[in-house]
Amino acid sequence: MFHLNPNGLAITRLDSSALDAVEALQSVEGLYVESGAVQVMIFHERIGQLGGLSTDRCGQYILASAVAGRITVERLQELGFRYATRNDGSHYWYRPGHVDFHGLFKALGEITGVVI
Repeated sequence: MFHLNPNGLAITRLDSSALDAVEALQSVEGLYVESGAVQVMIFHERIGQLGGLSTDRCGQYILASAVAGRITVERLQELGFRYATRNDGSHYWYRPGHVDFHGLFKALGEITGVVI
């Protein structure tokens, strides 16, 4: 299910390939997406927020808290993710751009156990 909050402008700033990815994620049982001001966030019904699609340089991201004990660092690196720290000190894994979503879908599938 897609949710749009009152500040949900991010969905209007994504290109067509990113919108196709959002549509694919919406169709997966147990996942839902929500558009915020600068990102479209991906949630799992049991785990909570997994990550999202950002309108800034990082493109695709997965929160470190969603990764813990669910997928290895080595596997995320194999899927093309890089580790980073936000200004607030929180950690995340990202893949630049909105062109290829195979790595993101594969990682989210391995984290949640659902097929994307």
